[in-house]
Amino acid sequence: MFAAVGEKSIITSFKTIGAEIFPCCDVYKLRATIKKLCEDNYTLILVTEKEYSQLVIPQGVYPIILPIPNGVEQLNIGEQRIKDFKHKSIGVTE
Repeated sequence: MFAAVGEKSIITSFKTIGAEIFPCCDVYKLRATIKKLCEDNYTLILVTEKEYSQLVIPQGVYPIILPIPNGVEQLNIGEQRIKDFKHKSIGVTE
């Protein structure tokens, strides 16, 4: 099972590929929704970038939680995480 969480206008399209959608506008509802999805054994949770930036995700958390672009307002969080992982894997410190 996988889910999409965040701004309704962005996550609705993920319903067409089988995701369950959970619109969230405030950080408290977002955190509660993510916690519930983790407890319900979702394997993948897609979160819009704006909402993702408000989360504190512990290391080694299961399921996989990935940011998705917000459309016009892109924060490039996913791209930055990939760069950070790449630098960490080769031992580069900035």
